[in-house]
Amino acid sequence: MTLNVICPFTDDAQAYRDGLMLSEQFSTRRKKELTPEDMLPYLKRGTPEWAENDIVLHGKRLMKEIKTHNIGGDVAYRASRKALLVKIDEEIEQQLESPNEDTDYIVAELRKLKHQP
Repeated sequence: MTLNVICPFTDDAQAYRDGLMLSEQFSTRRKKELTPEDMLPYLKRGTPEWAENDIVLHGKRLMKEIKTHNIGGDVAYRASRKALLVKIDEEIEQQLESPNEDTDYIVAELRKLKHQP
């Protein structure tokens, strides 16, 4: 992304400009506007769900579920989030104790999850 600011003629920047042009062209004829990512799926940032590590994917789903199913109010949300953060810490410790080829990625992604609001 930083390279696109320094040199706006990278392949990534060109692909995003193409996506913008396509979305503008198709959105003029539709009620629902399309984003460049809708037109060209390879423009989406992040790891696709099908390629994500199972542990990280499960953590992301639980975090999203806690945010969306906040039935008990703020106190219940904080308690659920705190319990999940404890489990994330346990998983990080377990990954660091028995490293494998995915350990660095898993630990980095779980730490990102911990710091999400």
